[in-house]
Amino acid sequence: SVFTNPGSLLTDANTAIDELELAFEAAADRAKSKVAQMNDKEVALMEAMRQLATYVEKVAKGNPEVVHLAGMYLKTRGAANQADFSVKALDKGMVSLKIKPRKNTIYKWQYSVDQTDANGTWVDALHSHVSRITLSGLKPGIYFFRVVFIDKNGESTSEAMSFAVN
Repeated sequence: SVFTNPGSLLTDANTAIDELELAFEAAADRAKSKVAQMNDKEVALMEAMRQLATYVEKVAKGNPEVVHLAGMYLKTRGAANQADFSVKALDKGMVSLKIKPRKNTIYKWQYSVDQTDANGTWVDALHSHVSRITLSGLKPGIYFFRVVFIDKNGESTSEAMSFAVN
């Protein structure tokens, strides 16, 4: 009864999920046009989820229990802007990850293939002092990538970004 008026936000998110699943199945042959359509559907889903999260934040008014009622989690301190983080395909099973550099920071690069778990099952790929790396040997599929920043203030995590690896 807390979230009384989500309007079409839930319907839009569910539709976007269904459309992404269909596009993912259609892109199984890895045809560039189908993968591009799948990526477009993913962007649409992320926008629908952003709008739904904005609604939840408004209703919650800073109350973490209300946010958790919606099955969501509070943003972490220092979350990076998605525009600052990029993933680029290089070759079969190989991607380049890049994030806006920060001073005096160690980057813990992570990936996951399972985001159904609330905590995620994250694999540490590399710790480095540089803000870009190349990962290779990845099997085809949808991966989620993120960076954990380690600096004098502790650790903070970027938002996860999904990407289809060929």
